[in-house]
Amino acid sequence: MADVYLAEQTSLKRKVAIKVMRADRMSDSTYFQRFQQEATATAALNHENLVQI
Repeated sequence: MADVYLAEQTSLKRKVAIKVMRADRMSDSTYFQRFQQEATATAALNHENLVQI
């Protein structure tokens, strides 16, 4: 569904994951909606064992 990269947020000196939609899927509106829904649902969660979005 996407590619995930390990990066560093230099302002906070922490490791982060960056999830990027695959270029071959960007023209698929269903895929794009799923990607947005996942981001929205994940952003609503708050727990010490979950990553922040």
